[in-house]
This record gives sequence, structure tokens and C-alpha cells, in this order.
Amino acid sequence: MDAPANFSEYYKTISDSELLRILQNSEGYQAAAIAAAKQELSARQLSEAELAIANQSIQDETYQQDAVEKMEEKIRSGGRTLLDMINPAEGSQASPEKMIRLIAIVLGIMWLWNAVTIAPDAVAGLDSPYARFRFIHLRTLVLIGLTPIAIFFFWLRTKSGWILLNFLLIYQVLGSVVTLVWIFQQAALNSDGKTFVADPVTAASFSIFWVGVLYTLCRPGIRKICNITQRTMLLVLLTAIVINWFLL
Repeated sequence: MDAPANFSEYYKTISDSELLRILQNSEGYQAAAIAAAKQELSARQLSEAELAIANQSIQDETYQQDAVEKMEEKIRSGGRTLLDMINPAEGSQASPEKMIRLIAIVLGIMWLWNAVTIAPDAVAGLDSPYARFRFIHLRTLVLIGLTPIAIFFFWLRTKSGWILLNFLLIYQVLGSVVTLVWIFQQAALNSDGKTFVADPVTAASFSIFWVGVLYTLCRPGIRKICNITQRTMLLVLLTAIVINWFLL
């Protein structure tokens, strides 16, 4: 106990509820401390109403402490659950499930960002006098519209979700590669450095990211969960490449 050696003097400074709490939890205190607490309680000559108020205060404090501990446990449990969801390195058998969650979460965040930043410009672009530009903006809106559907059904581990998400990923892979090639071509033509050319490092990073996500989806563990055979995977990839190549 942290109280001074003279328990009697110390107990005169504490509240009624603190004094009662000591007596109610006597197993945690020295015999001399309990004796001094009983003596102090007797000296205060508390009425039944004052005792009831002190006991109610103890109950309120206990309730609040329990509520805080439960909240802290929920936070810790939620943190462990979130880490368990997105940490693919923990447990080889659970890795595919965790990777599905991680991919869905990351792509969902990216879709939300695109919906806020890109979609408004794409809508405005539909009024362009040039048919090619209108087609590009319409294609962008269709992509943004289909992405949450693909993510949702992929999150549910459905075959259709896997197929649709792969179509969209193939589009992103081809689009990022084409963009990267165009950047290098423009950089070669822009020898005077007066024309703005996009950063090839950023474009290359996106290309690597999309290829990595596509590769992860095509791994046996995730395909098995989504009921995708190797033959179905090859057919989907080939079909998606052909269709998306004509859409670019």
C-alpha cells in the first residue's frame, strides 16, 4: 500500500467512498491498515443515507471502470481482427482469405478516391465535341461504375466477382502499360524539355501494382476459394485481353 505508515492520519484525508472501498477489498491491505480504516469509519459516524451515497459512488465508479475496460477490450479485439484480416503473412492456410480481404479493401479505397476525383471530370467530358473524347470519358464512368460491383462480389468469394474483377484489372494493366509506352515516346520527342511529360516512375509503379494484384488473384489459393479452375482462368484472361485491347 502507498499510504503513509500512519494509516490513521492518511485515512482522515480520503473520502467516504474510498474508505469503504478499502474495507470492501480488505484482502489487498495489511491488517493494521484495515484496523485503522475501521476505526476511521467508526469515528465518522456516517448515517445510513451517507453510507448509501458512498456505496452508490463505489458502484458508479466500478460500472464506469468496467465500461472502460470493455471498451478497451473491444478496441484491442477490433485491432487484432483488422490485422488478422489484412496480414497475409500470418498462417499459410488463411493467407488466401486474408489476401481477398486486403485486395477488396485497397481497391475499395482506390475506387472511392476515383469516384470523388475522376468521375466529375468524366461526366463533364461527355459534353466534348469530339466523339473519341466522349468515348474515353464514358469508358471511364463505366469502369468506375463496375468496380464496386466487382469488389463486392469478389469479397463474397463468388466466381462472377473474380471474373469481373479480372476483366477490370486487365484493363488497368493494359492501360498502364500503354500509358507508360506513350510517356517514353513523348519523352524521346520532347528533346527541348518545353512540353510537359508525365512521370514515368509513377506510371511504372502503377503498372507493377496492377500486375501484382492480377497475379495474386490468379494464384491457386484464391482461385480455389472463388471456384475458378485453371482452364477458366486462362479463358477469362485471354478474353479480357482481347476485349480490353479494343476498348483502349
